[in-house]
Amino acid sequence: MPKYFFHVRRNDVFEEDVEGIDLATPDQAREEAIAAAREIVAERICAGRPQTETYSRS
Repeated sequence: MPKYFFHVRRNDVFEEDVEGIDLATPDQAREEAIAAAREIVAERICAGRPQTETYSRS
């Protein structure tokens, strides 16, 4: 099963996903990335911080 890593860059800080997650298909990886991005955005909105991050996958 392929392992996917979801890294996050917040302004000048790069947070590397060193553990990754085993997912069977690229579609599952995309759904996981979307869910994680939504969670990050929701947390920032609740905290009253602007959305200035960029997200990447590898």
